[in-house]
Amino acid sequence: MNGVDNHKRWELNYTKGLSKQTIENESVIKNMLKEIDVETDNLKIQHGVIYSVKSTLVKEWQRDNIFLAGDAAHTTPPYVGQGMAAGFRDIMNLTWKIDAVLQKQSSSSLLKTYQTERYPHARFHAHRATSFQKRLHDSLLLYEWC
Repeated sequence: MNGVDNHKRWELNYTKGLSKQTIENESVIKNMLKEIDVETDNLKIQHGVIYSVKSTLVKEWQRDNIFLAGDAAHTTPPYVGQGMAAGFRDIMNLTWKIDAVLQKQSSSSLLKTYQTERYPHARFHAHRATSFQKRLHDSLLLYEWC
């Protein structure tokens, strides 16, 4: 796909143990692109990077009056589009509870339900994204994005 000013972005799955220094070398990048039949004679490489994706899930989301939400509590690979959405759901779950406690409509024990309710959901999406990532990488797909 073409982007602005005919800009192209390729994401390649290479598990050949390339170092950061190697992947940032323009000739190495062009050789990798030639392997997938990209014409590189007039190609100007602007950026090369090794991008690692992983899932993380912290064990403790609350300590006293400190809460973790979103990427501070869990991260997922970007493959199923639930990372930021899960963070929004964390905040939606937490803010009404904090408000209820501050308005004296509920006891502070309500806040202890935050992790109990959100952890399984975050774990599910992290597992789903990681599984999807593995299937994509096992098949060595090429992405060309603008």
